[in-house]
Amino acid sequence: MEAFKSSASGYLITGFMGEMGGHKFYPKLSVANTKEEAAGYDLIIEGKFVQFDRGSRGARYMGAGGWTNVTVAGTMTETATGKVVVKFRDIKYGKGGSFGGDSMKLLQDNCEEIGKNMSDFFRDVY
Repeated sequence: MEAFKSSASGYLITGFMGEMGGHKFYPKLSVANTKEEAAGYDLIIEGKFVQFDRGSRGARYMGAGGWTNVTVAGTMTETATGKVVVKFRDIKYGKGGSFGGDSMKLLQDNCEEIGKNMSDFFRDVY
């Protein structure tokens, strides 16, 4: 699980950037790893993973729940004013697949879906 946690942000970014590519509402978009890199942009989206839950493969197999889930919380801040314009929290559940599914693959899919959700949300509110 620790190995997954270290790569989870990459899956979220993949979902976010992939979805943003289809939206032309904001032409200058990039991933910044430091505050200095982010200073050149109008908006900064920051977040953290609040929870990772592998669920139970056996319970998913039996159809009795056991869903995986990932929770992310964060903010969108205007760089010029420092004003937080949006606070968000999103949770995504994974139901499983053949024989209960692979929990790591489900968690990866959860992260990518949250990235897509974030993209759609920011497009709608900004």
